[in-house]
Amino acid sequence: MGSDREELIALRISMARVAQSLGVDNVLNISEDGYPELYRKASTIERGWNDLAFHCAAKAQSLLMQA
Repeated sequence: MGSDREELIALRISMARVAQSLGVDNVLNISEDGYPELYRKASTIERGWNDLAFHCAAKAQSLLMQA
């Protein structure tokens, strides 16, 4: 099993992939990033991930309301 830090990085990358799928972004500027850049950002940028999750949730809710 990976370390807590490795798990956090993997979770951040997954969150970024969800955001890319939903077409949302924030100050992290992840919309065009491939895996290497997402890994770098997930490893080095500490802030902005919860905000990205918020925007994903808001977009998902908006999509549900449109359906």
